[in-house]
Amino acid sequence: MIFHRLEFEAFMAYPKREVIDFDALNEAGIFLLNGPTGSGKTTVLDAICYALYGMPSSERDIGSLYSTHVPPGEIKPHIFLELSIQNRRLRIDRTPAYRRLITRGKNKGTPTLENPQALVSELISGRDPQDEQSWRKAAEGMADSADYLTKLIGLNREQFLKVMLLPQGQFADFLKARSKDRIPLLKQLFPVDTYEQVMNRLREEEQISERAVQDIKHALDRTLEQTVTTYTKLCERLSRSGTDLDDNKNIVDAQEREVSEAYTKLDLATDLETARHDFEGWFTEHLHAVRRQEQQDEHALADLKDKREKLAAQQQDIAQRIQDWTEYEKLQSAWVRHESQEEEHKKQCRTLSNSRAAAPVEAELERSRRDEERRMHAAEHAQDTLNMARSSASQALEALGDCTEHLEASLYRIDTAQDLQRVLNQAPSVMAQLRVYQHDEQALEEAKAALTALKRDSEKAQRTVEGIAKRELQSQQKLSDISKRLSSLHDIEQNYARAQLALETAKKTQQEVAAHAEKLEQAQTAHDQAVQAYELIQRVSITASEEYTRLQKRRLEQVAFTLAKELDEGQPCMVCGSREHPQPAQPSVNGITLVEQSEIDAAEKRAHREQQKASAAATSVAQTQTVLEQLNESHMPDSQEAQRQVAEAQNVYNQTQESLENKREAQHQQEKETLELQKILEEQTRARTSLTQLQTQQASEQQTLTKLEKKLCQVAATISFADRVRLLESYVEQAHRAVDASRRLDDATISAAESAHQAQQSLERSVFETFEAVQQAVLTEVQQQHLEQAISAYREEHATLQASLDRPAMCTVATLIEHGQKAPSQEELTRIRQERDNVEQQYETLMTREGIRTNGIETLESLFQDYQEQQGESAHAVEQANLYAGLASIARGDNPDKNHQIDLVSYVLGGEFEQVLQVASEHLQRMSDNRYRLVLSDKREKRARIGGGLSISVEDNWNNDQREVNSLSGGESFLASLSLALGLAEVVQARNGGIEIETLFIDEGFGTLDAQTLELVMETLENIRENGRVIGLISHVEDMKERISAQVSIEKRQNGSTLRVNV
Repeated sequence: MIFHRLEFEAFMAYPKREVIDFDALNEAGIFLLNGPTGSGKTTVLDAICYALYGMPSSERDIGSLYSTHVPPGEIKPHIFLELSIQNRRLRIDRTPAYRRLITRGKNKGTPTLENPQALVSELISGRDPQDEQSWRKAAEGMADSADYLTKLIGLNREQFLKVMLLPQGQFADFLKARSKDRIPLLKQLFPVDTYEQVMNRLREEEQISERAVQDIKHALDRTLEQTVTTYTKLCERLSRSGTDLDDNKNIVDAQEREVSEAYTKLDLATDLETARHDFEGWFTEHLHAVRRQEQQDEHALADLKDKREKLAAQQQDIAQRIQDWTEYEKLQSAWVRHESQEEEHKKQCRTLSNSRAAAPVEAELERSRRDEERRMHAAEHAQDTLNMARSSASQALEALGDCTEHLEASLYRIDTAQDLQRVLNQAPSVMAQLRVYQHDEQALEEAKAALTALKRDSEKAQRTVEGIAKRELQSQQKLSDISKRLSSLHDIEQNYARAQLALETAKKTQQEVAAHAEKLEQAQTAHDQAVQAYELIQRVSITASEEYTRLQKRRLEQVAFTLAKELDEGQPCMVCGSREHPQPAQPSVNGITLVEQSEIDAAEKRAHREQQKASAAATSVAQTQTVLEQLNESHMPDSQEAQRQVAEAQNVYNQTQESLENKREAQHQQEKETLELQKILEEQTRARTSLTQLQTQQASEQQTLTKLEKKLCQVAATISFADRVRLLESYVEQAHRAVDASRRLDDATISAAESAHQAQQSLERSVFETFEAVQQAVLTEVQQQHLEQAISAYREEHATLQASLDRPAMCTVATLIEHGQKAPSQEELTRIRQERDNVEQQYETLMTREGIRTNGIETLESLFQDYQEQQGESAHAVEQANLYAGLASIARGDNPDKNHQIDLVSYVLGGEFEQVLQVASEHLQRMSDNRYRLVLSDKREKRARIGGGLSISVEDNWNNDQREVNSLSGGESFLASLSLALGLAEVVQARNGGIEIETLFIDEGFGTLDAQTLELVMETLENIRENGRVIGLISHVEDMKERISAQVSIEKRQNGSTLRVNV
């Protein structure tokens, strides 16, 4: 990496534009950055680091990089760096975050925060760097630029500061630091991620294997406990299920004692094999005891099973005998009762037989009675029918009145039944003639009605024609009015479209205005909240920074006072090298309060963290301010104006819409009236045609009416022909009924005589003497069913009782009774049943014990198998745990079998660090006239439990001994620190082929060196320069000004610093 040009403006201590031409300084090889304390020498390094990484080299808040000597927003801060990296020439333009004043809008004059910006450009190969067209963009934005440059350089910011920029005191601290404090830097420069992963993996495997051993041990313990518990519970259950609890109690107590002793012994055993052997012996012994008891129970079960079967047979035999005896006694009682009902059964059979014999005679007698009743009914009906016929004839003659001379009058004159037949013979011809006249009479009435209807229709049609003519005139008048309205609304469609478009435009504008106002309000709220948050965070950041500055100042006072106490008159100061001490540091009035470095570090971290929060808050303020300005600068009309435009457009739109609706309504009315006029004209034509037809029909109907009146006047009567036909039809119907009734009466008389003769013959053939005896013997159907059921039930009961008594069991009981034996007693059956129940209970008890024992043995064998499997797993797990524990212990460096307890990462870093110390010793030997040499020590530091491997010792060749680096004087410490920094830079470059370190900045205290030592240091730096490197020294020592001609001189003024380059 070679720097060519650096520019910065309004940056920290420099208010104006400053330019450093590094090309001229690179030619010199060594240059001096010189200036008084606090003038801004380190700011140059801050500018270089900020250009590369977007962060200064010091722990300064990136939000406070704007020069305090320039009014806010007056000058835009700017950092420009041109450099070469890996044969690429780059330009870096960065602008830190700063506050500027808003120049437009309602927030004009309000400060706003501008976000930082970054641009990286690369020179096109072979092009002139002075030509702006020769550069192309390589990266843009803070994040992208930082990523691009970090990958290209090969170092992050922290590595860069340790290798290329050597700030004040940091390598002196690194030189005298404890081993554990050197590890973070060395891990940054020499990646050891793989070794850390190995350590973490070994630690994880160690923990996993330890947990596995513990899990298996717990599983073994649980299995042992379950086995012993299972055996104990098995003994208890077997004891409770036994028949003699007192005899088994001592056995169970002894077994429990054995189990307890065995479990205690297994719990105390530490050797797995011994524990397994003891457990197997105990398990085998007690399992055999359980199986012996099982064999005894099996023999007892066989005996109980035989006894149970014998008692069951005896119980069944006695119970069956008792049941048969009881059943026989019941059957005997039923047989006696059945025999007592025999006479009643015979009587029922005789009654049923007589009833069945009387049934045919009763049927003939009933038929004769019914025939006589039908004859009497037919005689009454015939007389009634004849009377009705006479009455109908009388009514007909009365209805005809004076019209007896007409053709049908003679038919109604009847006196006897013979006249009815005459009427029936003459009535058809008379009826036909009457129907002809009836038809003519109906036609006459219809003609009169038709003529009347035609007259009404003609009058109506005439009125319709006149009304249609009026409607035609009105419709033509309406069409004329509608045409006039349509002519006045000729251009209304175009006006409506324009009004609709104007309304939509106005509404859209109103919505945009409302949305803009809402966005503006939200942006203003967000900006106010961001400003409040920024001010709050800024106050916290300032407080944290002041606290850090206060602690640092107290620490410096403490160090200064400590150094002042060690000053000897005439001896050079370790800080500035002066031999005169006119005003050594004195304690304050309140004394020196001790401040630990850890407090300063914690305060520094807090300050840095709060500065980062302030920077993020400032970025948020800038973003919200930008959004707010953009919204304010947008040209949007006023909301009231937009509302007024919408109202006007809506009014015009409503008017045009109303006019358009009127036009459409008029067009619809025009179409409707046109159709209506056509209908009226068609209706008028139809009405006139209908009127002509009605008039023609009226004349025709009048002629028909005249003809019918002439024809009917000869046979007209008081009543109509229809009524005369109806009377005649009714009379003929009554005559037919009378004739039929007379015929039915004759038939009924003949049938009644025949039925009486048949009934008498049936009585003579039967066993009965009179009809009264027949009626007494006859039973109803219900009575017969009851008798049949009673007879059938008696016969079925007889057969059932006989079959039951004939069964072998009943015959056996009868035989026993004949021999004088008695029925078996219930007490004997109860005794057998109780004896069987006792045997059954004993059998069930033994079966329950067998089930308990079988399940217990299966469980014990399963647990024993689990124990054996767990024993095998435990041996493998212990072996794995010992292996990983040993490897992890070696990696951690706490293995007691090793002399040097160094962890793996420290060991690997020690190898790299040893290379650094070898190169650093070469520089230190030249600068110390071959007196000092830095060596790596594996000695453990005080109060360190483990570690080592990164300690530094100093070999003093003049005194031929080794001593601690803390024993070096101020000048010696400077030489050692410088040598260590140079060695670290060279080794890092050698280890990483892509890293180029051509430029080195050293910001160390040269004031602690005497003239001779300073000469040696300069010779060493000259050797480094001759190897192609450029070295920039930062110092205010006067001797350095005289030795180095190429200088960047900084002048500190009241209004800010300025610099100039002297080559």
